[in-house]
Amino acid sequence: MNAQELDPFLNELFKSRKIESLFEERVGVPMKLQSLTIQLDGLDTTTKRGYHIDSAILPNYKAFIYLNDVEKTGDGPYTLVPGSHRHILRKVVNFFYNALRNRPITDMSLFYSDSKASYFLDKAGKLIISCQQCSHKGWSYQDQKSRYNLIAYLIEARHDTGAPFTLGKNAY
Repeated sequence: MNAQELDPFLNELFKSRKIESLFEERVGVPMKLQSLTIQLDGLDTTTKRGYHIDSAILPNYKAFIYLNDVEKTGDGPYTLVPGSHRHILRKVVNFFYNALRNRPITDMSLFYSDSKASYFLDKAGKLIISCQQCSHKGWSYQDQKSRYNLIAYLIEARHDTGAPFTLGKNAY
């Protein structure tokens, strides 16, 4: 998290507004880049988180850049259900289902399956721009190799409070 504070190249990229511009052209609103992170997504065939959204309240976005080749599902490709950012009723049902079972409200275990999803296979350098209100996951049966990503976390600028970026327990 906040790799831009450790690496001069990432710091320059962070300050350049290039990533925000990519999103602003597509989303049509001013964006705020919150953090750059290097992620190692290791081999895992049993404990990967299933379909989920990143926030139950505010829309947020990510840009993923594969840092190694992801050429088959066993390499753990990013997986997303197209159009699911519009599935309000399905999300509400999942929220109540999760609340009754003391699970994270952002889990989307009902209504979503791999048969409805798209997964992204490509060479190192692939850029994936994603709305994290879509139901998504890393491929659940990653048994071939680890996946390395550079991840940019963004929100709409109007939702920026100026608070330091946190991931996990303190996120929205």
